[in-house]
Amino acid sequence: MTNWSEGYVSDIDYIYGYYEELNPARLTIPFLAAGLAIPEIGNACELGFGQGISVNIHAAAGTARWYATDFNPSHAAYAEELAAITGTKNSTANLSEQGFNEFCRREDLPDFDFIGLHGIWSWISDENRHIIVDFLRRKLKPGGVLYVSYNTLPGWSAQAPIRHLLSEYSKIMGSGAHSRHDNILQAIRFGEEVFKNSPRLTQSAPHIEEYLKDLVNKDSAYLVHEYLNQDWHPMYFSQMEEWLKPAKLTYACSARITENFQSCLYNEAQTAFMESIGNPSFAETIKDYIINQRFRCDYWVKGKRSLNRLELEQQWRKLRVMLLTDREKYNPTLIGARAIDILPEITDPVLDALADGKIHTVAALQESLAATMDKERLYLALALLFTKGDLVLCATDEQIAARRETCRRYNQHLLEQSVTDIKLSYLASPLTGGGVVLNYVEKLYLLAHQRGLPPTQWPPFIWSILASQGRKMLKDGIALEDEEANLAEIRAQQEDFMANRFPIVEKLQCLA
Repeated sequence: MTNWSEGYVSDIDYIYGYYEELNPARLTIPFLAAGLAIPEIGNACELGFGQGISVNIHAAAGTARWYATDFNPSHAAYAEELAAITGTKNSTANLSEQGFNEFCRREDLPDFDFIGLHGIWSWISDENRHIIVDFLRRKLKPGGVLYVSYNTLPGWSAQAPIRHLLSEYSKIMGSGAHSRHDNILQAIRFGEEVFKNSPRLTQSAPHIEEYLKDLVNKDSAYLVHEYLNQDWHPMYFSQMEEWLKPAKLTYACSARITENFQSCLYNEAQTAFMESIGNPSFAETIKDYIINQRFRCDYWVKGKRSLNRLELEQQWRKLRVMLLTDREKYNPTLIGARAIDILPEITDPVLDALADGKIHTVAALQESLAATMDKERLYLALALLFTKGDLVLCATDEQIAARRETCRRYNQHLLEQSVTDIKLSYLASPLTGGGVVLNYVEKLYLLAHQRGLPPTQWPPFIWSILASQGRKMLKDGIALEDEEANLAEIRAQQEDFMANRFPIVEKLQCLA
């Protein structure tokens, strides 16, 4: 194993994922819902950017100037290629191929308003954690925000034996003659044999065999990075809090916004019990027990400051929002740890006011709805609709115009590479500063649209691409074999795409 990797898997590339929590614009509504001051984000940093999808989208679509690093040279090369294509390289995307020890000690970095780590903290050594905490102490500005996600206890307790077994098998029994993919599958099969012969374990942990079987259908790159790294340290919230104390960081709220609403987490008895816990920090630890938390996505702030009622109203009124969901297709169900239906009297007035699909200021909404709802209920409705994904927070017209060209370049590259590659799955939106997920066939519909083909020519165009790659359309989970069946399914899905997905892409201004 090479020294530069420090025990982290480096011979198989990480997945090409996008993580919306790394978008600084996204923290605005959860912070306001928690009554907290929001920093202006000028300089932002991502530690461990993987393939660089998130940082490139945010550098192309957002307003912050990004500095980011990943120790893996193949990751860094791909990320820099994307930055060069979008035109953000060394302007809003300053990307490095450095380990944390080297990057965090650089003297040319600015102080940051936002620092993000997604899927890093649980898989690095204590030495690297100390380096990161010292970096946060020195380089995160007062009032600045940390986003960090990590594997959490007690939720990972049941899977810990599986992780240890797969890791040990791969380390001791894995063959250098086989690929990582083959080795991880062999490790899973070996684990199945172990559990067949471990009745005392499976009787005391009845779901452990089910957990192992579920891994067979997971992406092999995910499995290798999740289960085979040298370091793996899930931790309790209270332990995370201790780690971050030297950096003077205080927990703000969850970046998984449903977890900030008690009704999405607890039934009545659980709610009463949680409200009896007087210490907010201790309550976060207990929350993870009650919902069996496996993965936390949290915002922390250096210098937590609560807003008074007047300040809070001023901040809300400045926001610009747009309804993304068609008013007639709105579904009131909000799914968190438990599903709830939002009462229509909370959201209906707001949905009706935003039904035109245009951008509205919250100030204008507050004035137009003053006779039917007070401002507190308006803010709650906006927070709930944002949480559900029905509503988006919009940049200013000037910000949108400034980022339109870099987003166009990124999106055009994503669509054109779909002919030969399927890695990228997220468009960049100058409206939100974030990403918009598409499946592979949806990308091909947009490619046909961008090339100016009439809709009647889309099915043969798309089928020619799929056939050249040995791919087929699926219907009810079954691959279609003959050409005519594939063309028919492409036409059927095209109608659904144009009715439901295409209008959203247009609203988010992802197209040239």
